[in-house]
Parts: sequence; C-alpha cells; structure tokens
Amino acid sequence: QEPKPKQKQEPKPKQETKQQEDPPKNPSKKPRRDPGPPLLPGRLPLRKAARPDQKDLTSATALDNLLSTAFPVEDRGGMDSRIYALWVLQRLVEEWGVNYAWHFGLDLTEAHIRHSMKVSTLGSYRLGVVQAESDIDCVVLAPPWASRELFFLSFPYVLQNHYEVSECIPIPTAYTPVIKLKICNVDVDLLFARMTELVAPKENLELTCRSDSVVKDMDGRCIRSLNGLRVADAILESVPKKTVFHALLRPIKYWARNRCIYGNVS
Repeated sequence: QEPKPKQKQEPKPKQETKQQEDPPKNPSKKPRRDPGPPLLPGRLPLRKAARPDQKDLTSATALDNLLSTAFPVEDRGGMDSRIYALWVLQRLVEEWGVNYAWHFGLDLTEAHIRHSMKVSTLGSYRLGVVQAESDIDCVVLAPPWASRELFFLSFPYVLQNHYEVSECIPIPTAYTPVIKLKICNVDVDLLFARMTELVAPKENLELTCRSDSVVKDMDGRCIRSLNGLRVADAILESVPKKTVFHALLRPIKYWARNRCIYGNVS
C-alpha cells in the first residue's frame, strides 16, 4: 500500500494584535512644567524671564513716583549728617572705653590698640536703604572686660554732657537693652554686645561677628543685640545684585509699614 500523501495545512490567519490605546487625556489636568536647573538655597525661580514690556515699564514708573513721594530716600545732605553723627558717636565710645580700661589697670596705649570699641550699624542703614527722617540702629562691640551694667550706668552721662547730644534715654531693663538718643539731629538706637574673646584690631570685629562661634558663650541679651549685625551681613552676602535688592526692598518696606507690620506703630 502506497502511503497517503500528507495534506497541506493551510496557514492560520494571523490574529491582529490589538494595540493598547492611550487613555484619554484629562483636559483639566495641566501638563507638568520643566523644573529647570536646581536652585540654590534661598533662590526662587523667575516668574517671567522675558524682558519687561510697556505695561511693566509703566507700572514700574508709577511705583517709583509713589515711593519718591510717600517713602523718599535720604538725600546727600542727610547722609552726610548721618555719617558725621556716627563719627562723633564712635569717638565718644572709644574715649569712654579707654578711660574705663585705665581704671581696670590696662595701659592707655594697649587700651587704644587692643581694647578699643567699635560702633557698627544694623538694619536698613547697613542694608543700604535709608529713608528720610528714619533712625539709625547701632551696636557697640565691646571687649570682654566691659560689662553691660557698666556701659548703661556710666555711658549715658557721657552722652548727656556732650553738646551735640540733645536727647538720651537709657532703657537697660528692656528685652534688648537700648539707649535712645539724638546726636547731631539724628535719631539713634544704640545697643551693646560684649565679646567673649579679645579681638584686635577693632577693624576685625565685624568680620569676627559673622562666625557662629562668636555667640557660643554670650548671654541672651548680647546675642539679640548682635543678631541685627549678623543677619544684615548674611543677607548682603546672599544677594547677587545689590542695586536690584535695594529697588525691591523699598516697596516691601513701604507695603509693610502701611500694614503696621514694620517700623514704629502708633
């Protein structure tokens, strides 16, 4: 018997694979924005990277006109008066420090060189935004031998007997002890911070205060008095463009003052 020929099997029709359809997009869901490069600490992304248009320029001009009337900056004559007042105050503080250093048995030459004191500005004056008729916040950086009690007990008499000081009100019992005075027709709030270690010369005092180790063994009132200097320097170090910072800080201060969250609230 001859073998039966094998029947050819017809190829099975290929089944069409069903492609998975993408789910319908939710029209209310916004697409994700590109986060862009990582930001440095304290930096925020720009809301508008394009150059200002005519509307932006018009708004900026209107804001500048408002600030020049309602929140004017100090003019050149006023700044000269402030510089002179700070110079007189620095001289008075140094003379007081040298005189009392002699009472503690220190040599006068050594007191002038190694134990001198420095008056440093704080707040808006240090940040570079000075409003007309505003006061100046200062702190006296004193050597370790000078105590706060001695300063608030004796230095007000030096101020009251000086012909260019018209007002002097010491408040040693305040949360942050302060001497409120008017010198050369400029209002000044004077704080006091006693350094825990001797720093010489006095030009290095402000640089030393930037370190966190300087407040390690300080009492709370000295730390609060010194914080204004440390915070202002930290802000200025983190600002890439000082002119832009000054232009932004002025309207913020004006906005905060009108809402009674900044400055003297009456």
